[in-house]
Amino acid sequence: MKSFGENTVALLKFFKPLNVLLVLVIVNITAAAKNQIGFDLALGAIVDTTNEMVFFSHPNKGIVAISINSGELIWHYDKATRPILLRDGQLIAQADVTSKGKIILVALDSSSGTILSQKTLMAPSNILASTSEGLEHKFNINANYDTNPLGEIEWSYSYKMAQGIPPQINISEIPKDKKTYGQINLRHTKTPSGISLLDDAKLKTLPQKPLSEMIAIAGKYLQQVDGRQFTSLSKNYILVSQINDKLSTWEKYKWDIYDKNNQLLGSFLHHNSYRPFEVVDDTVLFVTLPAINAESKEVIHYPLMINAYSLSTGTPKWTSEVKDHQYNGPYPY
Repeated sequence: MKSFGENTVALLKFFKPLNVLLVLVIVNITAAAKNQIGFDLALGAIVDTTNEMVFFSHPNKGIVAISINSGELIWHYDKATRPILLRDGQLIAQADVTSKGKIILVALDSSSGTILSQKTLMAPSNILASTSEGLEHKFNINANYDTNPLGEIEWSYSYKMAQGIPPQINISEIPKDKKTYGQINLRHTKTPSGISLLDDAKLKTLPQKPLSEMIAIAGKYLQQVDGRQFTSLSKNYILVSQINDKLSTWEKYKWDIYDKNNQLLGSFLHHNSYRPFEVVDDTVLFVTLPAINAESKEVIHYPLMINAYSLSTGTPKWTSEVKDHQYNGPYPY
């Protein structure tokens, strides 16, 4: 079984230049990553490399902060669902709404989970800013570091009526799925202690999707090393992914993690050839997509999960389920 990430890798192979091995890593040409302490592992999961914590949407309710080293719970906040941006010791998160026309954000102290402020931003009247996708409504919100190294917040909204058997009409008469785009602008300087990031937050709509300076860059990062190569989110570590020589029916790939000095830090086996990852001390963190595996006579369902592997032992340290914000059915027939 191949994940979305593996299929993406297969497609990207077709774009390999003559003198370069892979087009695999998304790199910000503004080098804004140097100013970040938080990196998005996946939708609803943010890793804090400085304070060695990871924040994510709890599968049942709220947001949790987990110790990267031990996997133990540090704090749990119930009244917001999706973490968005980490900056200046504050975690910005989205709270759910039941009515159209507003977006609710909260600012939390990232170390304790204490709420610092809550702000309701008035949005266009057609927008239902729910934290998870619905069958017809899709509101997406995420951090972007292109225009502001400290981070901006971008959002988009679309509505498309769900139907089973479509009516027999000319396909040109079917309305296209239209999206509304916008930003939530924060201050472009470091926020002073005691002041919430949301104090001067402003929402605006955009006529089109914002341009991104994130580009795909091809390159071989380590010389004299075989296998496909990927950088970590911080660009400080390199994953060399190879087929597992033991030919496991499930763990088909071997992950070798190096630093930039070509020093091998550790290895482990996994069923994904690659996932966006980050290294914090001895721990490799990444989020795996939902999967199904047949083991003997048993079928095992794996949810969306954060995985923490030890570099020194090559074994899992802990895993934790993450709320899946994407809509996966049912659909009308």
